[in-house]
Amino acid sequence: MTFVSASLAEKIRNLCFDHYKNRLSGNGKPKTGSEWTVMSAIVMQLHNSKRCCIFLYDELEYALKDKESIFQCIGEKFRLCEDVEFHFFTTSMPCGDASIIPKSKLSCSYEIINNENIGEVVVDNPSKKRSLDDSTEGAANKKFKIGDMPSGDIYRTGAKCMKGEDKHLPGKDYHVVGVLRTKPGRGDKTKSLSCSDKLCKWNVLGIQGALLMHFLAEPIHIKSYIINSSIFDETALLRSLSMRLEDKPVLPEAYSMCKFLIFNIHDDKFEHSRSHSSNSSPCPTTICWYYNNDKQFKQDVLTRGCLLGLTKKDKSSKKCSFVAKLSLFKKFQQLKQLHSKRFHDSKLSTLKLETYSEFKQASNDYQLAWKILKSFNVFRNWPDTYSNFHNFVV
Repeated sequence: MTFVSASLAEKIRNLCFDHYKNRLSGNGKPKTGSEWTVMSAIVMQLHNSKRCCIFLYDELEYALKDKESIFQCIGEKFRLCEDVEFHFFTTSMPCGDASIIPKSKLSCSYEIINNENIGEVVVDNPSKKRSLDDSTEGAANKKFKIGDMPSGDIYRTGAKCMKGEDKHLPGKDYHVVGVLRTKPGRGDKTKSLSCSDKLCKWNVLGIQGALLMHFLAEPIHIKSYIINSSIFDETALLRSLSMRLEDKPVLPEAYSMCKFLIFNIHDDKFEHSRSHSSNSSPCPTTICWYYNNDKQFKQDVLTRGCLLGLTKKDKSSKKCSFVAKLSLFKKFQQLKQLHSKRFHDSKLSTLKLETYSEFKQASNDYQLAWKILKSFNVFRNWPDTYSNFHNFVV
């Protein structure tokens, strides 16, 4: 059941801005007038109350200790309580495919694959909501194909496509749409794919990742996307999140294409948006923050993936952010011990594995669903991660 409304979308927007302005310290924030940033948040909705996304590992620890938690026990696994949903808020269109937007309104809309509603859209007027079927009425419909060219001139994305599909010709021929792209930027080139590609993947596999699926009965999906930006196009966003999967994949039980809502709300309330200064540059730091299970506020400031202020000597140690793979794997091992004490003969308790990579690969249904997705044209070039960096223990 989805409880999202336009008024809730505005409350989520205001909540995120309030936390950014009043809860985060100034350390790591952009310099006003000379730097800009993109602010994104995953917000958990508990009906009758709201709070920012509580770290899933911490909540599973609470559940395994029979304390109040967002999870309920189902056999030897857990699932979200029925009144809990997650929403994604951002002050910019996701980088990559979603950011390839015609500067003039598209003259056609994309056909809903298999004639099913993938989501609903709220644009322009926050009080007005329409389904995808309504958005295609009276338009010259066409099916989306990988490599299609958008009509008219377009907003460009700095995200690079994987195998040189872009033609870089003038106007609408600069980009093709629907292909995988690496993250934009002038730093060292990486295999990290764009936000559009990761969100499309998460729309099927969930935001929890492979490790947590050892404990969960079903993946955790985003129920709505709230975009606080004047540069917005519902067709581009829907294409990037779901419609570029040409056919509905046949997936393992519990995995499916998630239905979601989209809201576009625009104002100038975010003080560090790019639009506030024409001569500003991107902020070089990242702030990661969340509430832990004791309702305590945790914040890390990162630069180039490392904690701000970390010396060369420290970088060779195990000092790292709470979002680093090493930190998450430590929490996973703690949860595994708690789970084994509670469910002595569970499948997880019998696994004789050691490395981060081994436990990820042992999440069988998740890996099967991911293998099926990678057989689709849109994901066929998804790069393998640096496997040597995953072969570590704690």
